[in-house]
Amino acid sequence: MHERDDDPARNTPFREEGDRLHAALTALQGGIAPKPELPRPPAGFDDRQLGALNEVWRLLPEEREKDIDLGTGWRGRLRDVAWRLLRPILERQQRFNTLLLRHLNDNVGGIVESRESAAALIAVLDRHLEAVATFQSRLIHYLGQSVDALKRTTQTLEQTTEGLRQSVNLATASTHGLKREVERLRRPAATPAGSADADGTDASRAARPRPAAADTDLDAYQYICFEDVFRGSPEEIAARQRAYLPYFEGASDVLDTGCGRGEFLALLREKGIPGRGVDTNAEAVERCRERGLEADRTDALAYLRTLPDESIGGLFSAQVVEHLEADYLMRMLGEAHRTLRPGSRVVLETINPASWTAFFSAYVRDITHRHPLHPDTLGYLLRASGFVDVTIVYSAPVPDAAKLRHTAVDPALAATPAGAAVCALAETINQHAEVLNGLVFAEQDYAAIGRRP
Repeated sequence: MHERDDDPARNTPFREEGDRLHAALTALQGGIAPKPELPRPPAGFDDRQLGALNEVWRLLPEEREKDIDLGTGWRGRLRDVAWRLLRPILERQQRFNTLLLRHLNDNVGGIVESRESAAALIAVLDRHLEAVATFQSRLIHYLGQSVDALKRTTQTLEQTTEGLRQSVNLATASTHGLKREVERLRRPAATPAGSADADGTDASRAARPRPAAADTDLDAYQYICFEDVFRGSPEEIAARQRAYLPYFEGASDVLDTGCGRGEFLALLREKGIPGRGVDTNAEAVERCRERGLEADRTDALAYLRTLPDESIGGLFSAQVVEHLEADYLMRMLGEAHRTLRPGSRVVLETINPASWTAFFSAYVRDITHRHPLHPDTLGYLLRASGFVDVTIVYSAPVPDAAKLRHTAVDPALAATPAGAAVCALAETINQHAEVLNGLVFAEQDYAAIGRRP
């Protein structure tokens, strides 16, 4: 497996917490209601006619003036009859006028005071809402600054953590390298031709030329340190490689070429599947042996050539084929076909160069890589070598959060010509985003899997 430490898709607990805070802040900002439009104060009491009403309300004389002189004679008697008829009506109307005017006079002060109180309350509420809006705006601004500061702190913590991890890995690898060097210096000065070294490797075989690999370009411990820094922890690699175990169910004598630190060999042992690894990196082989795994320091092609026909029950190779020259890879596949038993599987995992994210980070970072292998190419090479039922299985997808996102548009906009144009533009943008996601953010790894007929 290969490294992903600088992938834009890589999430850490710090980043995930920062993303959650940012999402919560965005939701909080979107949930703030705008300042409401307050009603106007009620209209004032219209007292323009109140003075005139206070002057004309009386229809009858005051009490002391009720017994008026109606005169004598027939005219007086006529007035007396009319007065007796009209007096109850006029008295009733005057009582009504008295009560109504008294009610108006008694309430005019309260109405005026209520209007003034309502106007004052609306003014106070307006100032309070303005203060709340200002507080909310400043709070959101403060929280935004806090989230930005948290992101900067998170980046610093990630850089510090990554620096510490790399330093620890470098120190560990250097310690292992020094240990191996001390052991080498303690060996006898000369080893007879054809005899085995202390690590079980035939000296004449180890001295034979090998294809370009880590040992020929970098010291073994330096390259294994490079893998420790950028490849990922053994636990992470084992979690990724566990998906390949079903292809070797019921198999035996499985060979892991380029076994590295032995993650897949340990998985095979966990499942009770006998397996053995080969790697050209002495430090990697030593680490496998320290874990009780069977591993040889040798070249994959050279090792396969020593095996009888149909003698292994499966071949696994993770992140190796991109290190090999084309003619070497073809010869190795031919030997794999010869040595695999009928029905057994070959699984070759490598970086997916069709994913721009994987190619421009994981692939170009490693100076020992020789050729990027397109999925179509590696699948064809397996078929050309005699394997059947060849399939391509992709892995290591880029999280959706790191991809280009679709533009969301309310379908109701399509009801108007302008809205329909906006919807059409959004659909075009989304289609282009899908194309770019398929190119830039495609799965970062794939495995070409074939069966020996």
